[in-house]
Amino acid sequence: MASIKLRPWPFKGRIVKLHWFGHVRLAEGNKWRITAAFEDRRKIELIQFPIGLLPVLKIGQYYQNGQALISQAAGNIYKAYIKDLSDGLTENSLDVCRIFNYFLYGNAELIQQNVWCFQSHGTYYYIPHVELVRAFFAKNKVLANALLRPNGLVYLLYHHHFNNRQAILDFSREIPASVVNDDFVQHFSWVYLIPEVRNSFESVQTNVYAQAAASNYGLAYGQAVELAVPKLVNSNFTFRGKCIDRRVLIYELLSFSAVELLVDRIDYSHQSIKRRVFSNSPKKKRISLQGKEQNFEINNEDLAREDTHQPVVESEATQMIFVNNPEINRVAKYEQQINQGDSYVSKQGKGGAAFIAASVDESIAGGSIQPIEFKTLEIVYETDSFELEDFYEMIKRLEEIYPKLRISMNLVNLPPGRKFSWLPDGRRRVCAIVNVCGAGGRTAYILEVARPDQRSLSTLIVQFPQEENREQEEKAIKELLINLVLNSGNWPTKLLKNLNHTKLRHTSTDPHHWAERVYEKIIYFLLKFI
Repeated sequence: MASIKLRPWPFKGRIVKLHWFGHVRLAEGNKWRITAAFEDRRKIELIQFPIGLLPVLKIGQYYQNGQALISQAAGNIYKAYIKDLSDGLTENSLDVCRIFNYFLYGNAELIQQNVWCFQSHGTYYYIPHVELVRAFFAKNKVLANALLRPNGLVYLLYHHHFNNRQAILDFSREIPASVVNDDFVQHFSWVYLIPEVRNSFESVQTNVYAQAAASNYGLAYGQAVELAVPKLVNSNFTFRGKCIDRRVLIYELLSFSAVELLVDRIDYSHQSIKRRVFSNSPKKKRISLQGKEQNFEINNEDLAREDTHQPVVESEATQMIFVNNPEINRVAKYEQQINQGDSYVSKQGKGGAAFIAASVDESIAGGSIQPIEFKTLEIVYETDSFELEDFYEMIKRLEEIYPKLRISMNLVNLPPGRKFSWLPDGRRRVCAIVNVCGAGGRTAYILEVARPDQRSLSTLIVQFPQEENREQEEKAIKELLINLVLNSGNWPTKLLKNLNHTKLRHTSTDPHHWAERVYEKIIYFLLKFI
């Protein structure tokens, strides 16, 4: 799988956490940048990244050497039912973060950020406006760059028609072929065709420009992100965050149920969708062999060249849950002539461990470096998509019953490679990874794989005594999950022989009883090997 390395990166080999977001600003060359605040040794370092990176930037995510440690993230995972998201108000970061003892280090730019506050079933929720924008709209580089461009959505379409619950969308060449699929089309239709959601998308740009005009500092000075929160009713949220009593600070929105789409059928076209016309010409076909893995280093200086078929970096996706499943059809408006003949290799391509300079800014004709795209969206139609709710509740009880344990949890996709990597309905199978740290500083992990298909697979509690830091533990967890997939969905016995581990069968899903069983096992690991 492709991966990215952030640049600039002033932290050398230290492990740092993406702590909060700052302003967006218009930099030299009309490039939009967003400030990310990293926590490093009880200090804050502000770095400006292209707005096109927003799809993969998440609060509480740990990094080393510019690369995200996907198994390492602050906060726990919770679920909530939201009656009306728009019924709330905006407060600044300082007032909200004080409630959670979430220190912003007195930095003026971080304090000025906007947080949406709302209530549901007696619990108060707080989510940064930036995270709402990331989760709702910035699902790939194209949409992230369109956020701050006047009429940004309009420029992504050559033509559209909407009538009698049928939509026709003709996407412009600015959208790379790599991201034009059914999930993208359905998400774009939700944004573009529902007036209140479209107004919310466009409000990001208008609010930034209005604030800049009122402040007399201009767009280069920087402004806080603010959007008109859309009316999202009766929605089920799954999120990673921090909970104190009946108040919850949301770091990352993992899934949400959207309103019903206004269409039953969507016909879409793009210049890359072509009818193949075969010819008897003797010209041979050209085949490009790409490497198995491509690694990209973000280049903030050089310009991105135009490229219809941009490499796509997959990240843990935000799930959008829709009630209705419209019929989606690809329409070919162009023809592609396919010449017959023998095949030969024209180029080997790039891949492997070397990092390729890449850009997430808007592509231009005179650009010189590789543009890349992101895939951070998954459309589903089931509210209980992974059936990990009992596990989330058990971890919540574990945290409440044994407050001396420091617990954090994240969701990761299983590596591809075998049938077990995917659920029967085609979605990627996920694994919940829980980091548990005891009073003595010892760490153990709880791994729970999603089993909505009722696969027989125990909860794994494991410790990596030979690993010295989070990066090494990350590599060990990746190796464990790869071997799980290659072993057809069974924990690899040979690999586990070299690790401190135990397995816990799913004999009871009662949260309290399950938490006590887990504690009996986990405390054995945290105390025995001191």
